[in-house]
Amino acid sequence: MKEGKDTQLRVLFLSSWYPSLEHATLGNFVQRHALAVAKKHRVSVIYASPYRKRGLPEDQIIHNNQLTEYISYFSPGLNTFHKRKNAFMRAFDAYMKQEGALPDLVHLNVLYPAGNQARWLEKQFGIPFIVTEHWTGYHPEHKTRVRWDQRKSMLKTAQAAKIIAPVSAQLETSMKNWGIQARYEVVPNVVDTDLFLPPAIHIEASKQKEILHVSSLVDDHKNISGMLHAVLPVLQNNAQIHFRIIGDGDITPYQKLAKTIGIPEDQFSIEGEKSIEEIAQAMQKAELFVMFSRYENLPCVILEAFACGVPVVSTDVGGIREHLQPERGLLIQNENQAELTQAIERALNTQWNRAEIRDYAVRHFSEEAIAQSFTQLYRSAIDDALYHKKHD
Repeated sequence: MKEGKDTQLRVLFLSSWYPSLEHATLGNFVQRHALAVAKKHRVSVIYASPYRKRGLPEDQIIHNNQLTEYISYFSPGLNTFHKRKNAFMRAFDAYMKQEGALPDLVHLNVLYPAGNQARWLEKQFGIPFIVTEHWTGYHPEHKTRVRWDQRKSMLKTAQAAKIIAPVSAQLETSMKNWGIQARYEVVPNVVDTDLFLPPAIHIEASKQKEILHVSSLVDDHKNISGMLHAVLPVLQNNAQIHFRIIGDGDITPYQKLAKTIGIPEDQFSIEGEKSIEEIAQAMQKAELFVMFSRYENLPCVILEAFACGVPVVSTDVGGIREHLQPERGLLIQNENQAELTQAIERALNTQWNRAEIRDYAVRHFSEEAIAQSFTQLYRSAIDDALYHKKHD
């Protein structure tokens, strides 16, 4: 294949997590990467999705703007490995019928379990692949146990990859310490900066100020309960502050906790899953975005807040400090509720340069910036594969 700088590549995304009928938001950050790259290249996604509800759905071919998604379903349980493999093969056959040609490159997301698919394509057809990694399980504080066969598969996939692109430098360090030695190139998560925009007129100082949190609401991970305790004194000290939580998890325990600890009902709201457009609207209304996570890589919601010109208060975990500098917010110690309370109050009384916060997001996390970074990695991986093919 003769390539010029402007040549459009045929890129196949494979993923261990991806939005589907099983879970509408799982791996949505992978989908966002694929949508960004699809603005420069011909991109498709294959995802073999477990489906645990009754009545296995039919496989799907979804046209999502310039992106084509092939979602195939299987019932996990006995013989999960073979069921996932068969689901992948159905989706790959559908891909070949529609595309009529093999991809130039595979972009794998999360080493396990989809790494088996990337290795098969590389072995069968000589298609090189790179890996974007999002998994927090590499971090020692996560304390995740991995079966020996899973670890073996992950190491084998990493060894075969041309490039591994973690979403933060901190994740790269954790992966190296976990035993994965490879060529690393950090590419962060992406934000649709045409959707996540600052409001036309920012909230007037006289109006109620809104503190926002958006997450999966998994307490062991996001520490929602600790955050509620920390926000309580802020609300008690200022009746003009409102704390809003949005998440795709169970909101009932937090409604009960808020009532138990005495959070004023007119200063607190918690809502279930929202569309990305609704999240963008919520970000635009926020004075401050807050996270109290125990571990992270690089949460998309922080980058989305930046894109709306909203400063952030967050625990200093994962790769967050790589982008959350003093001009864009405040970092606090993990599990320190008193420090979170103080940081929120300080942030609410700081005059932030919201235009500069927005500009930083555009330069580092926009679809154009991320697509360009991946394009460079794709061409490097393809060139490396061609070189070795010629000299082997």
